[in-house]
Amino acid sequence: MREPELEAVLKKFDKLLRQYPDHLDHLGDFKSFLRSFLRVRTHYLTLPTSEVISIIKHEKPTIYYSLKANLKDDPIFGFITQLDMSYELAKENLETIKNK
Repeated sequence: MREPELEAVLKKFDKLLRQYPDHLDHLGDFKSFLRSFLRVRTHYLTLPTSEVISIIKHEKPTIYYSLKANLKDDPIFGFITQLDMSYELAKENLETIKNK
């Protein structure tokens, strides 16, 4: 992958999904991750925001819906929590990005 910053944040995302259960105690961890994720600058690829949000929505629904409810007044988070794509497509797209 020619996007080292994106590669690092996607590894962090995988670790976050494995390490933390879908419990409100970990809402801050996901919120912090999303803030850092949105700061990533890419040169050749589009930031896979829809994919990341869709995977969180499917794999960590409690965290997703809490993020959506608690951050609805934040314009950026309000927007990204409205993004949607199929879970299977999101996983496939992230795998394609990781293998570039």
